[in-house]
Amino acid sequence: MNKSMLINERSWSILFQKSVQLAELLLGDLSDQFSNLSKRFNLRKIQKKDNMAIKELIQKILIQRGGVGVDSLFYDPELIDICDSYYQQDSYFAVLTYRKEVVGGVGLKPAYDEVEPPSDICELKKLYLHKDYRNKGQGKYMFDFALKKAKSLGYKSIKVETERRNENFLEFLLREQFELRECSVSSEENTKLVFYKRL
Repeated sequence: MNKSMLINERSWSILFQKSVQLAELLLGDLSDQFSNLSKRFNLRKIQKKDNMAIKELIQKILIQRGGVGVDSLFYDPELIDICDSYYQQDSYFAVLTYRKEVVGGVGLKPAYDEVEPPSDICELKKLYLHKDYRNKGQGKYMFDFALKKAKSLGYKSIKVETERRNENFLEFLLREQFELRECSVSSEENTKLVFYKRL
């Protein structure tokens, strides 16, 4: 083997080692950034101090969706005091905060239908997330948390009511193996859909 070949092999070896080191540094930085980002999010039980923030967030999202009609959740009485509305032992409401700012929320309440006893089924309600934090895993995180919480509260099934125009959420529910059971038209532009899933 001549001298030039040895030099080339050594150069490639050094270059390869440097590339590996650089990749490890970049992956380490990305991992640290993701870890730090995750630490800034906190999903916890709602407190009285969160009432105004979660109400404003929900109403802002409803305005963005164009859902401010007479039958809109914009006027839901629960929004006056969500903390008190979900205070019962068989209910739960969690808020997602980012750097202590409320950016999302999800609730659970007993549901009533003709199939199962009231104590066996709950409804997932008010799953909302600020638009700046969507498609980053936080919505799925809240959703999964709600299902686990429902199971820990003793529920055997969960119900989700949504609208046909929420196409992304509909696709998500089907991927999560929810079953469509009910469909009703409440207005010319609004079709309500109800999904169920065994826990």
